[in-house]
Amino acid sequence: MKQEILQFECVGIKDGGVFPLANTGRGLDVSPEFVIHNLAQNAQTLAVILEGLSHPIKLGWI
Repeated sequence: MKQEILQFECVGIKDGGVFPLANTGRGLDVSPEFVIHNLAQNAQTLAVILEGLSHPIKLGWI
């Protein structure tokens, strides 16, 4: 059985890019669209956590 790699795509952001202003607290504060490829068919729950590693306030999750 060939295993596929789980991939995330954030619409509107290119590799190495930054979030558009509309997707931040300084803009409209709306979530960007994420597309998930190769998610297992039997998956029931998925959590995505994003943290700005260069942000001055650290959440301490990582």
